Amino acid sequence: MLLAGWRPHRGVAHTAAAFGLLVLFGFATTWLGTFVGLSVRSPATADAAIFSWMMPLTFLANTFVPTRGLPFWLRPLADWNPMSATVTACRQLFGNPSPPTVHSGAWPLYHPVAVSLAWTVALVGVFLPLAVRRYRRV
Repeated sequence: MLLAGWRPHRGVAHTAAAFGLLVLFGFATTWLGTFVGLSVRSPATADAAIFSWMMPLTFLANTFVPTRGLPFWLRPLADWNPMSATVTACRQLFGNPSPPTVHSGAWPLYHPVAVSLAWTVALVGVFLPLAVRRYRRV
Protein backbone atom coordinates (compact mmCIF):
# COMPACT_ATOMS: atom_id res chain seq x y z
CA MET A 1 0.00 0.00 0.00
CA LEU A 2 2.78 2.41 0.84
CA LEU A 3 4.44 1.61 -2.48
CA ALA A 4 1.30 2.74 -4.28
CA GLY A 5 1.34 6.06 -2.44
CA TRP A 6 -1.51 5.36 -0.02
CA ARG A 7 -0.98 5.90 3.69
CA PRO A 8 -3.23 5.60 6.73
CA HIS A 9 -3.85 8.96 8.35
CA ARG A 10 -5.17 8.16 11.84
CA GLY A 11 -2.31 6.38 13.55
CA VAL A 12 -1.34 2.86 14.45
CA ALA A 13 -4.35 2.06 16.67
CA HIS A 14 -6.95 3.02 14.06
CA THR A 15 -4.98 1.27 11.33
CA ALA A 16 -4.80 -1.91 13.42
CA ALA A 17 -8.54 -1.62 14.11
CA ALA A 18 -9.26 -1.38 10.38
CA PHE A 19 -7.16 -4.43 9.60
CA GLY A 20 -8.77 -6.24 12.53
CA LEU A 21 -12.20 -5.42 11.16
CA LEU A 22 -11.19 -6.81 7.77
CA VAL A 23 -9.90 -10.00 9.39
CA LEU A 24 -13.13 -10.41 11.38
CA PHE A 25 -15.29 -9.85 8.31
CA GLY A 26 -13.16 -12.36 6.39
CA PHE A 27 -13.58 -14.82 9.25
CA ALA A 28 -17.35 -14.39 9.11
CA THR A 29 -17.59 -14.87 5.36
CA THR A 30 -15.33 -17.91 5.64
CA TRP A 31 -17.96 -19.61 7.78
CA LEU A 32 -20.60 -18.80 5.19
CA GLY A 33 -18.36 -20.32 2.51
CA THR A 34 -17.62 -23.34 4.68
CA PHE A 35 -21.32 -23.99 5.14
CA VAL A 36 -21.96 -23.69 1.41
CA GLY A 37 -19.00 -25.96 0.62
CA LEU A 38 -20.26 -28.62 3.01
CA SER A 39 -23.79 -28.38 1.62
CA VAL A 40 -23.00 -29.18 -2.02
CA ARG A 41 -21.64 -32.31 -3.66
CA SER A 42 -18.77 -31.06 -5.83
CA PRO A 43 -16.11 -28.35 -5.79
CA ALA A 44 -17.47 -26.90 -9.03
CA THR A 45 -20.91 -26.50 -7.47
CA ALA A 46 -19.38 -24.91 -4.38
CA ASP A 47 -17.45 -22.47 -6.57
CA ALA A 48 -20.60 -21.53 -8.49
CA ALA A 49 -22.62 -21.17 -5.29
CA ILE A 50 -20.01 -18.91 -3.66
CA PHE A 51 -19.62 -16.81 -6.79
CA SER A 52 -23.40 -16.35 -7.04
CA TRP A 53 -23.52 -14.42 -3.74
CA MET A 54 -20.00 -12.98 -3.60
CA MET A 55 -20.25 -11.18 -6.95
CA PRO A 56 -23.39 -9.18 -6.07
CA LEU A 57 -22.15 -8.61 -2.52
CA THR A 58 -18.94 -7.06 -3.81
CA PHE A 59 -20.30 -5.05 -6.72
CA LEU A 60 -23.59 -3.98 -5.13
CA ALA A 61 -21.74 -1.96 -2.51
CA ASN A 62 -19.84 1.29 -2.19
CA THR A 63 -16.58 -0.54 -2.80
CA PHE A 64 -15.96 1.10 -6.18
CA VAL A 65 -18.55 3.90 -6.49
CA PRO A 66 -20.74 5.82 -4.03
CA THR A 67 -24.20 4.32 -3.57
CA ARG A 68 -25.79 7.75 -3.98
CA GLY A 69 -25.46 7.41 -7.75
CA LEU A 70 -27.40 4.15 -7.90
CA PRO A 71 -31.05 3.96 -8.99
CA PHE A 72 -33.49 4.62 -6.14
CA TRP A 73 -34.69 1.01 -6.06
CA LEU A 74 -31.13 -0.40 -5.85
CA ARG A 75 -29.66 2.09 -3.39
CA PRO A 76 -31.15 0.59 -0.17
CA LEU A 77 -29.73 -2.83 -1.04
CA ALA A 78 -26.29 -1.34 -1.52
CA ASP A 79 -26.52 0.87 1.59
CA TRP A 80 -27.46 -2.05 3.85
CA ASN A 81 -24.97 -4.43 2.23
CA PRO A 82 -22.45 -5.69 4.81
CA MET A 83 -19.63 -4.99 2.37
CA SER A 84 -20.66 -1.30 2.18
CA ALA A 85 -20.52 -0.98 5.96
CA THR A 86 -17.12 -2.68 6.12
CA VAL A 87 -15.66 -0.56 3.31
CA THR A 88 -16.95 2.66 4.89
CA ALA A 89 -15.68 1.60 8.33
CA CYS A 90 -12.22 0.87 6.97
CA ARG A 91 -12.13 4.17 5.13
CA GLN A 92 -12.99 5.98 8.35
CA LEU A 93 -10.51 4.03 10.46
CA PHE A 94 -7.72 4.57 7.94
CA GLY A 95 -8.53 8.29 7.91
CA ASN A 96 -9.81 8.36 4.34
CA PRO A 97 -13.57 8.71 4.84
CA SER A 98 -15.98 9.40 2.07
CA PRO A 99 -17.37 12.91 2.39
CA PRO A 100 -20.94 13.09 3.71
CA THR A 101 -22.12 14.44 0.35
CA VAL A 102 -21.13 11.11 -1.22
CA HIS A 103 -23.25 9.09 1.25
CA SER A 104 -26.83 8.41 0.41
CA GLY A 105 -27.88 9.23 3.97
CA ALA A 106 -28.41 5.61 5.03
CA TRP A 107 -27.95 4.78 8.71
CA PRO A 108 -25.36 2.00 8.13
CA LEU A 109 -23.07 4.42 6.30
CA TYR A 110 -23.13 6.86 9.22
CA HIS A 111 -22.41 4.11 11.79
CA PRO A 112 -20.22 1.80 9.71
CA VAL A 113 -18.00 0.31 12.42
CA ALA A 114 -20.96 -0.75 14.56
CA VAL A 115 -22.88 -2.06 11.55
CA SER A 116 -19.86 -3.94 10.23
CA LEU A 117 -19.31 -5.56 13.62
CA ALA A 118 -23.02 -6.41 13.85
CA TRP A 119 -22.97 -8.05 10.40
CA THR A 120 -19.84 -9.97 11.39
CA VAL A 121 -21.41 -11.23 14.61
CA ALA A 122 -24.62 -12.14 12.78
CA LEU A 123 -22.80 -14.05 10.03
CA VAL A 124 -20.65 -15.97 12.52
CA GLY A 125 -23.62 -16.55 14.81
CA VAL A 126 -25.66 -18.07 11.99
CA PHE A 127 -23.13 -19.88 9.81
CA LEU A 128 -20.61 -21.23 12.32
CA PRO A 129 -23.19 -23.45 14.06
CA LEU A 130 -24.72 -24.42 10.71
CA ALA A 131 -21.33 -25.36 9.29
CA VAL A 132 -20.34 -27.37 12.38
CA ARG A 133 -23.70 -29.15 12.35
CA ARG A 134 -23.35 -29.90 8.64
CA TYR A 135 -19.78 -31.14 9.14
CA ARG A 136 -20.90 -33.57 11.84
CA ARG A 137 -23.55 -34.96 9.47
CA VAL A 138 -21.10 -35.39 6.61
